[in-house]
Amino acid sequence: MSVRIRFRRNIFAFYRLEKWILTIYIFAKILSTFYSSIPSDETEILEPYSLEELLQLKKRISVPLDILPSFRENVSCPILFNPRDHRYPSAKVKASKWHFESSDWNFWKQFEATPNICQTLQQTFSFFSKPLSQEEAEYPIAYGMLVYKDIKQLLYVLSAFYQPQNAYCIAIDGRSSGAFKTQMQIIQSCFSNIHVFVTKRIEYCGPQIPEAVLTCVDKLNERKHPWKYYQYLSGADLPLKTNLEMVRIFKALNGTFNAEVTLIDSYRYAKSVSLQDTK
Repeated sequence: MSVRIRFRRNIFAFYRLEKWILTIYIFAKILSTFYSSIPSDETEILEPYSLEELLQLKKRISVPLDILPSFRENVSCPILFNPRDHRYPSAKVKASKWHFESSDWNFWKQFEATPNICQTLQQTFSFFSKPLSQEEAEYPIAYGMLVYKDIKQLLYVLSAFYQPQNAYCIAIDGRSSGAFKTQMQIIQSCFSNIHVFVTKRIEYCGPQIPEAVLTCVDKLNERKHPWKYYQYLSGADLPLKTNLEMVRIFKALNGTFNAEVTLIDSYRYAKSVSLQDTK
């Protein structure tokens, strides 16, 4: 059996989430909300979002930003998305000084205090309840994620590219805290297409990482979900494409996949090997 590999760079760009996580989050949500495509005759035609529903979704996008301390006072998204605005330089400097507190212990408590935590999470982070287009409904994607901590950051990331027709497998590092594992189990209970499991303790660049990735593939197959392509993300990665764009990229790949080949850093080579390790 042969596998065709296309070595092309930059089809999938991933942004290390630091100061601009929320700017990317807003951009991805707004784009995906208003994307549409032509229906297909292959499956049942979906009822499209009404104008009122789209406007409500647009309003809900701002909700998670409102609960972030000092975000509104320091980050002006309209100006940052318009470099021609004369206020852009000063707005950029001001926004760069704002810091996203990913380890916020009080963040999760506000959801635990609600009578229906699933409903609150879905509404607060604007998780979509139905596909945004017929084309996306007919081409579900599978995602595998490896996470370790920071439920706050994870919710912002996951909700930015979540779609109800897709399938998500989240592998939890065995080193994660008991509280984080419990939080992830709650998220799984809120979404039928999100599946979580605890893997072995992960070592940096260790063999446990590909093992967790492949385990996710097995678990997604067990669910009998009709996903077309599988993509792996770490807990700090975010696709810089909308779901519809991803669907069209995967269609263009036509059964192939992208692999970036680079030289391995010298520090990753083992300079010595213990005889005990070879037994």
